[in-house]
Amino acid sequence: MMNKYAVTTFSDGALSGESLKSNSADALLEESYDLAIFVSSWEERCLCFPTSAAWTAKSTILILFTDRDSAGARDKHDEILKEHVKGHSQNVIIVSGRSIDIDLVWESLFDHILRIYGETKRPLRILLDSSTCPRYYVLAIVGACIAEGISGNISVTYAEGSYPCQTEGRHGAEEIKLTDGHWKAVSVPYFEGSYSPGKNRFYLISVGFEGWKTLRVVSRADPDRVSVLFPDPGFKPEYAARTRRDNEDLVKQFRIPGEQIISTAAGDAIDAWRALTDASLEREDSENAYFLCCGSKPHSLALGLRAMALSYPAVLYNLPQGHSAVPVVSNGVFWRYDLKSSTVPYQEES
Repeated sequence: MMNKYAVTTFSDGALSGESLKSNSADALLEESYDLAIFVSSWEERCLCFPTSAAWTAKSTILILFTDRDSAGARDKHDEILKEHVKGHSQNVIIVSGRSIDIDLVWESLFDHILRIYGETKRPLRILLDSSTCPRYYVLAIVGACIAEGISGNISVTYAEGSYPCQTEGRHGAEEIKLTDGHWKAVSVPYFEGSYSPGKNRFYLISVGFEGWKTLRVVSRADPDRVSVLFPDPGFKPEYAARTRRDNEDLVKQFRIPGEQIISTAAGDAIDAWRALTDASLEREDSENAYFLCCGSKPHSLALGLRAMALSYPAVLYNLPQGHSAVPVVSNGVFWRYDLKSSTVPYQEES
């Protein structure tokens, strides 16, 4: 039985959001959008929302990264997605490139969004599936569309994942690695923030797996103060314990006190945004603020929403040297985050 229910509503200034949760992707999709954006992946989660029969869009952007997996899942999923969106959208646009070539891919993607906006001649109603979309592009799309008046009505969908604890590596069973190589922290477009010389450096970090990579990035930045957004409860009970283990060195090295650790459900972006606002960990008078996305995609979105409301923090994306093909599957829990900005009122088609 399909069901859908609202979980959290919150607003801060002109920006408001509502999270809805369901055991069915179909139940979370409305009938029609001006623009839908989907991303193919070797993860089967990339199929959950776009293969639903419950949506249509005048235009659909399908992002097909050139990254491939040895099992051929990407090739299979690409064909399924291309065939399905043709039947649900009048205009299908393919954006390609390596997932880590963020400047080139973003330039192409944003050019298409701007063109669709110009042709529509009014603010767009957008559906964005974040399930397998890198955090950089999710945040850039939301930030750019609201800042530029392209859309004040964005629905971001997300399918929770079930992750293996270990995979076979060079030396037998190894801790799961979702990315290859070291991370480099880069600012997200429209989230560059403002910088004041002489102020201290504050890092607010959403933590997740691969905690040693998070520690390396934060240590390199050498912040004066660190706070944490922690995913508890996680998608599964053991995920919170695993995340705590993976990041215990970070907490110890930067002596992060308990009152500087904010815990919220890993899947609820709006509740995490609310919790961050209630805690108000930032000190604008004395610190430059940097929000570092290392945790779940909903928590990364929450950091972006908090930064948008405050206007001055920078949001940083951990750019890896590559993405690893990990067999992540949907756990049957689906979310939709409805984001609205009163500065960009939605206009019905005339």
